[in-house]
Amino acid sequence: MKQTYLLIALFVCNFTFAQPDWTYTSCDEDAPTEFNMTTLLSEGNVVIIDFSAMWCGPCITNAPKLEAIWQDYNMGADNLWVFDFLIQDLSGAATDCDDIHTWETDLDLTYPGFADCSPLYGTYDALYGAGYIPLILVFLPNEDGTGELVYDNITGIGVVTGDVGIDIRAILDANNVSVGVEENVAEELQLFPNPTNGPVTFANLLNNVEVYNSIGEMVYSAATTMSLDLSTLPNGLYMVKSDEGIQKVIKK
Repeated sequence: MKQTYLLIALFVCNFTFAQPDWTYTSCDEDAPTEFNMTTLLSEGNVVIIDFSAMWCGPCITNAPKLEAIWQDYNMGADNLWVFDFLIQDLSGAATDCDDIHTWETDLDLTYPGFADCSPLYGTYDALYGAGYIPLILVFLPNEDGTGELVYDNITGIGVVTGDVGIDIRAILDANNVSVGVEENVAEELQLFPNPTNGPVTFANLLNNVEVYNSIGEMVYSAATTMSLDLSTLPNGLYMVKSDEGIQKVIKK
């Protein structure tokens, strides 16, 4: 099934660099599969990364919630992928695929799992963590094939309730990442200039206009308008919605 979603903003300046790239092969006994982060993003996939350990209580609690998201989005068929990077076994040693199989069996997990991935954890932790496990990150794809971080349970990005399942679903909903959408149903609005330093003009009169920021908060609304002014808002990427369609606009 074809997945349709639209990227609402991410952050103003701290997370605009290219995301770490990686290539790992899953520990699936029947069909081990190689995955690459850059390829996944360039193909328009949402990527959810879970760095976990077998001794970690919160990891055990969070994994079934991520499995539910994985199942709801048709196990990758709706352009959303969940990956488990299992760092340590019960003794704190590096994991192997036998550990992955035990972990997945005990928790009824079906999303791809990778073993022996401490170096990659160190890379991501240096950027987005604070030395804690679990580290759960959600990346939305940009049009240029890079990723934008919209959820980080350690630094608090996208965290509202503290429940991983609830907060990630809220982020996905806020960014119009929907389940099982067959076709693009929203027209792209014509607006200029884009990027803008504030003023934006629309090609046509719009009705029921709403502008959302990076965490899905509405920062502007109007019953009808042919323009808006983002001058008072922080630099970043915003989503404009109206009865006529949807479009991203960059404020810089």
